Amino acid sequence: MPRSVLLLLIILIALVAGAVYLSRSATEVPTTRMEQDVTNEALAQ
Repeated sequence: MPRSVLLLLIILIALVAGAVYLSRSATEVPTTRMEQDVTNEALAQ
């Protein structure tokens, strides 16, 4: 097998392995609500 074909095959395998690794390591963090009560206490009475 020629070296150029072997090198191309190794690069292709490395790219596929990198894509699989990145797709498995990406995890989404669920969003959390960060709201506070902004009503005016003077108006609430």
